[in-house]
Amino acid sequence: MLVKQYAVYKNGELIGLHTAADIEKLIGCNKTSVRNYAETGSIYKQEYTFEHIGFARLERNPQMRQADLERTGSYKADWE
Repeated sequence: MLVKQYAVYKNGELIGLHTAADIEKLIGCNKTSVRNYAETGSIYKQEYTFEHIGFARLERNPQMRQADLERTGSYKADWE
């Protein structure tokens, strides 16, 4: 599955590349708001800015892949 990936800046310094869901967990900015902040260039909490940088393939957790294999005999349940 492809997900949008964002560069996250704190006071103008790059602190990481994350999905909107990860950003929500890390700093509390709602996933939809991350997209809006990135599109408008607005600043979140007077220190964070976001830039949409492209798409990343979301891979499932290896333990979940193993559970799928044990349950179904294949990885068919993987993200498509």
